Amino acid sequence: MSKIGLDKSTSFVIYGLGEIGRLVVKIADKQNHQLKYIIDEYSSLKSYEDKFIYKLSELSDIEKDILVIVTPLSDTITIKKRLLD
Repeated sequence: MSKIGLDKSTSFVIYGLGEIGRLVVKIADKQNHQLKYIIDEYSSLKSYEDKFIYKLSELSDIEKDILVIVTPLSDTITIKKRLLD
């Protein structure tokens, strides 16, 4: 994950728990990165790899200074708008 400029002290969240999202979670865990939680609109799971999964509507206020790694390859403009609203 250092290839994308993410050092181990940077807290972040992942948006999307599809194939890419699951891969990012596993890499972050293996490399001891500071993944706080996962946002996924369609998952029926409550957690994955010991990280809580929330729907965006369940989060009253996403930290404004936290990095969000968006993993879906489609609909990124809509996702960005939802995150910023």
